[in-house]
Amino acid sequence: VERELRADVDHYSKAVVIGAWGSEAPCELGGEAVVEEGYMLFDSLPCNLKAQAGRFLSQFGAINRVHVHDYPWTTLPTPISLYLGEEGYHEQGAALDSLWGRLAGGVLRHRLELTNGETHPFLAQQMAGNSDHPAYVNRFSWFGDTGRTSYLEIGASHLFGHNDAAGKQETQLVGADFLWKWKHPSFGGFRSLVLQGEF
Repeated sequence: VERELRADVDHYSKAVVIGAWGSEAPCELGGEAVVEEGYMLFDSLPCNLKAQAGRFLSQFGAINRVHVHDYPWTTLPTPISLYLGEEGYHEQGAALDSLWGRLAGGVLRHRLELTNGETHPFLAQQMAGNSDHPAYVNRFSWFGDTGRTSYLEIGASHLFGHNDAAGKQETQLVGADFLWKWKHPSFGGFRSLVLQGEF
């Protein structure tokens, strides 16, 4: 069971808490309650800026932004679970989103995340409990309508962090992704096609 709570704190910020409770086996009583995400969202900043602070799903790539139960497939792709974790890459930190204006008929967006780097499967092995060497995620994306009934988003992501307590050994992960949506002009959303990939 998952519950999502959202509230306006003031004119400039929102509070979001997403929690889950359940057991591994169906129809089994008990289980563990966890906070999957809990953050403040500042979405009314000047200069087309948005800020986020707390625990959130990292926006490395496109798939990691979605909670597991919202996936349009039954199992998590192996590369995602291997490189970002079985439940996705959650992290504590802060992020800044900025819109860089229009380009080639679409919008160019940049996101920078500064996190503690303690939960990534490659960074957490020797950094558990040590946030002296934070991790960084950079993501550039372009999105826009490619026709009257189609939409395209492409993106590139880069993660940088350290995998040792001394901060001498580096881990870098690079990814690219695309999402294309089309819907029939006469049937609305009842006839549509979605193509998505991540590398």
